[in-house]
Amino acid sequence: MRKIILVTGANSGLGKAMTLALAGAGHRVFATMRNTDQNPFSTTTANIQVLKMDVCDDAQIALVVRELCDKYHVEGLDVLINNAGTAMPGPLERASRDMMFDQFNLNVFSVISVSRHFLPLLKNRRGKIFNIGSMSSRMSIPFAGLYGASKAALKQISWALRLELRVWGVEVCHLELGNFPSAIWQKAAFHAEEWANDPYRQFLEKISHLMQSRSRTFNSSELLTRKVLHLMERERNPFNTVVGRDAQMRRLLTSLFPVRFLERQLVRKIFVSKS
Repeated sequence: MRKIILVTGANSGLGKAMTLALAGAGHRVFATMRNTDQNPFSTTTANIQVLKMDVCDDAQIALVVRELCDKYHVEGLDVLINNAGTAMPGPLERASRDMMFDQFNLNVFSVISVSRHFLPLLKNRRGKIFNIGSMSSRMSIPFAGLYGASKAALKQISWALRLELRVWGVEVCHLELGNFPSAIWQKAAFHAEEWANDPYRQFLEKISHLMQSRSRTFNSSELLTRKVLHLMERERNPFNTVVGRDAQMRRLLTSLFPVRFLERQLVRKIFVSKS
C-alpha cells in the first residue's frame, strides 16, 4: 500500500538515503530541508517533493503543514521520520550556554515541535513516528557529551510520546543507530587550528583519529533503509530498535560489563599514551 511520508533533514546522509529508498519503493515522500539550495534530488525523481522547512522554526513547520493540506491535498500522514540532527563535539569545559541550547534545540526540542504540528495528519491515518536516535544514548564518549546527552533525552521523549499517543493509534518508535555514513560528523569534524594552544588538543586529535579509523567499518545506509521499510509495514513495533553491528555490540557491552570496565577502555584509547 502506497504511504505518505515526511522526512526531515533529507538533503544529505541518512535522510537522503531514506528518501530515495522510500520513493523507490513507490511511496510518496515529502523531503524537507532547511536550505533547498542544497536539494540533492532531481526534479524528475518520481514520488519526491522537496519542501523548505527549518525544524527549529515553528512558523516554517506550520507553513509546511498548511502547504501539505492546501497545495498537495494531503489529508493524512502515514509516517513522520524525525531525522534532522547535529553534533557539537568538544570538551564540556569549553561548552557555552548557546552551544548547549543549539545542540538540544535541534536534536530534542525540534522533534517535539515537528511531531506536535504534524499530529493532526498522523492521527487521521493512525500513522507512525520514527525518531532517529543513537547508540550514544546508551553510553556517551568523551568530547561528545552534549551529543550523547541530547540523544539520551530524545530516547526518553520518544518513550513518553509513544505512551501519550497510544490512545490515538499513533505509534512512536525510537531507532538506536550505530555509526553510519552521515554528514553530521563531517560537519562536526575536529579542526586542529581552532585548538592550537588548548590543552585538550592532543585528546581531541586522538578521538578524531579513532573516529576516522572506524569510518572504514561504518554500517551501510541500506541497512537502515531496509529496517525502516520493514517497520513501516508492521502493524506494531517495539519501542526501541537497535540498528547496526556496533550498536548491537554497545548494547551487549553495557549489559554485561560494569561501568568501571568500560571507563578503563575509553581512558586507555584516548588519554593514555602508548609511548
